[in-house]
Amino acid sequence: MATILISSRSFDKESSSLRALKINNHIIFNEAKKKLTEPEMLTLVNDDVIGIVAGTETITKPIIDSCPNLKVISRYGVGLDNVDVSYAKSKNIKVYATSSPATSVAELTVTLILCLLRKITQMNNHCWKPMMGNDLKGKKVGIIGYGHIGMKVAELLDNFGCSYYIYDPRYEFETFEEVITKSDIITLHVPLNEQTKHMISKEQFAKMKPNAMVINTSRGGVVDEYALYRALEKKQIAGAALDVYETEPYSGKLIEFDNVILTPHIGSYTYEAREAMEKETIDNLVEGLK
Repeated sequence: MATILISSRSFDKESSSLRALKINNHIIFNEAKKKLTEPEMLTLVNDDVIGIVAGTETITKPIIDSCPNLKVISRYGVGLDNVDVSYAKSKNIKVYATSSPATSVAELTVTLILCLLRKITQMNNHCWKPMMGNDLKGKKVGIIGYGHIGMKVAELLDNFGCSYYIYDPRYEFETFEEVITKSDIITLHVPLNEQTKHMISKEQFAKMKPNAMVINTSRGGVVDEYALYRALEKKQIAGAALDVYETEPYSGKLIEFDNVILTPHIGSYTYEAREAMEKETIDNLVEGLK
């Protein structure tokens, strides 16, 4: 019997999307419920695997080579930076990603912006100390990456009376420099690759407004976390909110700041998004197996 490996840590075993797939296939789940390393992945793959439902774990050449009958890699989430796409395609393996969580990630992004501006997280230890915040209305928002999520963020922020600086090399909007230097709020929605690795680092923080706030709900490596720590320490920027990190779970020094919000990679973690993503992921898998 053919095997489908669901290596994603958060895919629901009881998802209704799996019912038809279970009839003719053996399903292997990620029982560790964590992001799998390459050695851990290699213990799960074999000659029978024809499809992989991947989460954020890296799908490398050795993993692909260990499943000689692999036909499809269906990503349970946005982006393919964790998959060796070029090698997979050279082996005639179809690769898919989902677009379903755009609304959920965009809503979290706007939530983080509002919480930073209004200092929602700063009433600690039951201390009643009202903190003066800022309105979102009238703020200049820099959107770096204008795909499904970036566009949805702009759509949501339209209701708050914001103006935008948008950087995306696929379109003729503002330059990266303009977004960095002119924005009150900078929000990142890009994949992680050679071009975007640490695209926000020491040089960029030095050019930002002192009232600037940085939001990252895309990929951890896009922001240089040490440079961010130093920028906050020197008060070069006013705050930051991160949902993704270079190493997860996060245990670094950014937790020291009361003007930083850290969430545990929950961008697409809503019931509605998960249900839609599960269906789209399995639909993509089935389409690729035809």
